[in-house]
Parts: sequence; structure tokens; C-alpha cells
Amino acid sequence: MSEGDEVAAPVRTYETIETSCMADNLSLISGDRIAYFVRASYCDNKGYIPEVMSDMSNIVVVKLATSGVDDLSADMLVPTVSVSGDKVVVSNNKGGEVLVCGIDGRIVFSAPVVESELTFTLPMTGVYIIKAGNSTFKIVY
Repeated sequence: MSEGDEVAAPVRTYETIETSCMADNLSLISGDRIAYFVRASYCDNKGYIPEVMSDMSNIVVVKLATSGVDDLSADMLVPTVSVSGDKVVVSNNKGGEVLVCGIDGRIVFSAPVVESELTFTLPMTGVYIIKAGNSTFKIVY
């Protein structure tokens, strides 16, 4: 071995008779790396027979995210609505549609959202219900 070489040492072994296995509660700390490999063994009705085991599969290194926030995509963002002066701004609803109804239920504005943000003005002051994606907002304009 040369200086700087890495060594992979198994920390945990999970055995299952299923075709999948989940490892959680790993208590990882910064800098930890995770990898796994798979081996199959023959087991008859009498129990485990370790002499009959497949070769080890390729080692798969798992990329760990530093936080869940790093992995958010635009599709996962929740729409937001804000009012600034006479402008209404709907954000994070790209590819969706915005539907604005008056308090009486009539549609006063609708538009597809092509960019990540849609800005518009409403015809008059009042209370409005705005539907953006699966979210609904009430605003006083």
C-alpha cells in the first residue's frame, strides 16, 4: 500500500432473504463515504450454507447530499404568492397555471406560468382566491 491509498472496511453487514434491504440510521458525520456491494448465498430449508456464495458484485459508491435542500429541483418547490403595491407575484409554479377568483367565485384572471415567476395586476381592490399548482392562497388586494 502506498501513502494516500484508501481502504474500504465493512462496518455493517445486512443479511436478508428478500430481494432488497434498507439501511437507515447510519449516524453519518461530515466526510463519511458510503458504498455497498451485493453477494448471494444459497440457503436450503435447514439454514444458511456459507460455502455456497456468489462472487462480490461491483462496489457502488453512494453520493451523499449535504442537506435535503441541495437536492430540491424546481418541480419540488411550493408556489408562493406575494403582493407588492398593485402587483401580485406568483413564484415557483413553472409549468403550472394560475387561476384567480373573486370572493364571489368568478374567475377574474388566469394564465399559464412559463417562467418561474408570474407578475400581474388585478382589476380592482378586494379579496381574491389564487390557485397555483396544488396550493391555494387568499389575498387582500
